[in-house]
Amino acid sequence: MTEKDLAERVEQATSELAESTDASDETSQLVFVNAACIDMAFHISSTVELVTAQHLTITNLPHLKSPLVGLVRRRGRLIPVIDGGLLIGGMPAARGSHGRLVVCKGPEGELGILVDEVTSVTTVKNGDFREMASSQWSSAGEFISAVVEFSSKDHVVIDVTLLWNSLRSRVPLREVHSWNRA
Repeated sequence: MTEKDLAERVEQATSELAESTDASDETSQLVFVNAACIDMAFHISSTVELVTAQHLTITNLPHLKSPLVGLVRRRGRLIPVIDGGLLIGGMPAARGSHGRLVVCKGPEGELGILVDEVTSVTTVKNGDFREMASSQWSSAGEFISAVVEFSSKDHVVIDVTLLWNSLRSRVPLREVHSWNRA
């Protein structure tokens, strides 16, 4: 699936999500990604854009705490970038021509999550979501809302609001977004 196909699929899914009210009670649309061999998913409603990382310059800042890797300028605004692989305790995600940036809406601004690839944008039944076992992903449990199977693999579903709140105590996200207002 090409970058253009994914972008069109996200735009189409977002439009469908806005139009449908009855189906949303039974299904959810997710963006499925892989970062450092970890399968994750984001709700389409929290996903703003998918960007090829080769077109981005990530500015590293001193004294950042993992998984925050830096800032990127997107449409004239600075957004914090988190490494999706480091987020779940794995290896760093790919940068350069192979990586992708999933831009998500946080409660106080946008947040970029660096991943190796976007594998699909699709609809799943809400009944397919399962609770995460307490022993799984213990370090990331505070922002994983569920686990869902897709393409015969379990994917952790990242709740962007919970992720934002989890990171707020460790990294200066509010300060980064205040720079955009200055």
